[in-house]
Amino acid sequence: MSNYYDDKIRVLREKVLRKRQLEAEVAELERQRREFAAQVEELDKIRIKENEDVERLENESFTVFIYRVLGKKDAMLDKERAEAYAAAVKYEAAAKELAEIDKELAARRNELGIVFDSEVRYKEVVAEKIAEIKSAGGETADEIIRREENILYFEKQIQELSAASAATVRARGTAGAVLLALESAERWGWLGDGLLGHEERQGSLDAARFMSEKLQSELRQVKTELADVKINAEVQLADGYMRFSDNIILDDSWTNLAVLDRIITSRSQAENTIKRLEQVQVRTDEMLANAKKALEEERRALDSLVNQTKI
Repeated sequence: MSNYYDDKIRVLREKVLRKRQLEAEVAELERQRREFAAQVEELDKIRIKENEDVERLENESFTVFIYRVLGKKDAMLDKERAEAYAAAVKYEAAAKELAEIDKELAARRNELGIVFDSEVRYKEVVAEKIAEIKSAGGETADEIIRREENILYFEKQIQELSAASAATVRARGTAGAVLLALESAERWGWLGDGLLGHEERQGSLDAARFMSEKLQSELRQVKTELADVKINAEVQLADGYMRFSDNIILDDSWTNLAVLDRIITSRSQAENTIKRLEQVQVRTDEMLANAKKALEEERRALDSLVNQTKI
């Protein structure tokens, strides 16, 4: 029975390695194809234009007539023909390279189609062998169970950390939008209480108010996600801060300096929020990288344990 599993696992492992190699090669060839396809398209436009220039000189026109009178037609025609030839050579070279890439890409995709399910089949055979080992009991079975529990733990941690990272990125972007709106309002505030400055400043404050309300919701989501992964981060702002602009009404009851003071204070708070979110992002990304590394180590250890065990 052991040879049955071990032989299948060995063959399937080789196919898995080949599959991953092919996937990397296909990805690179697809990148090259996009690059050369764009190049071919651009060179084709140049080639057509150069041919049109040659045709224009070969046909009689007022401009050609002037060149002929000045004795420059032949020289100009030779120049345009040379440029057309050079454009055609570049186009054909790029088109040939693109065709070669397409050929290689098709070959890699065909081979990939043969081994596309190798990872699934590999996991199935390994799972069958694991079940056999566990049913027999003993220290090896206990070690396998422990490794499997570790793998489940790290998979869940990666899922939670990824969600926390995504939530932090969203909040960071919104906080940046709030800051830009406040900076715009501050710039217009220094221009005084003219009609234009008043309208532009109010527009910026309206934008800041809208984005602030969005940020408040996103910050709550960040705290929820961070609680799941046990990261303690002070991202909550003072009560009422995120609706700071509700009380800013630009009329005679407020002086320009009073409004500016509120804007500057709010801008400082927004900058502080961004800094805190950036700190959270660094910590989350660090934990995510460590979790991925630990998961990979556990998977390799389990794989090695299963392959070395004889049943």
